[in-house]
Amino acid sequence: MNEEPMQQPSETSTEDQAIVNLKAQAEQGEVYVDEFTPEDIAQAMVQLAAERTEFEDKWKRALAECANIERRSATRATETRKQAIKGVVQSFIGVVDHFDLALAQDTSKVSAEQLADGVRMIRESFINVLKQHGVQTISPSAGDEFQPGMHEAVTQIISAEVKPGTVASTFQSGYRMDDWVIRPAKVAVAKAGEQPMPDDASAASEDA
Repeated sequence: MNEEPMQQPSETSTEDQAIVNLKAQAEQGEVYVDEFTPEDIAQAMVQLAAERTEFEDKWKRALAECANIERRSATRATETRKQAIKGVVQSFIGVVDHFDLALAQDTSKVSAEQLADGVRMIRESFINVLKQHGVQTISPSAGDEFQPGMHEAVTQIISAEVKPGTVASTFQSGYRMDDWVIRPAKVAVAKAGEQPMPDDASAASEDA
């Protein structure tokens, strides 16, 4: 098979163009390694070294940029967390002030009822602050459906006032934020069974 002679670069061609032509001819099977001159090989090595340096520079810049992004993200996360904590603390400072005012009262001049009213007002302020942050109270009423996860059954009692399996009474309120239950409400669950007889009815039954 006759092979076409290798095309020689003109005097006006650049070294880069010569290397491109040689590569293209090699890929097409038109030139072999032993047809490269030492000058061609030297030029190719210079070109490859330059490309390697360029790729290394790009790689180092990409690594540096990734490190900067990671550092900025960590800084923003820290600042966001601090701002969130600051907002919560600021909202509760007013409640603490109310406690300080209550403790500063002269107990000899304040009745127990007045103290109780003050405590109720402080509790109401506390609950309002929780609501501002999206916290809702879980306080089921008697007869409400028992909801696992939202309610924690601490005991079962016989009750004629509500259906078995429903909430009979609430011992401790719970709290939640949207679908996230912070603490379930502690409740007593009604169960089926005979009601205990009153003492007078029991005595009348025995006399009969």
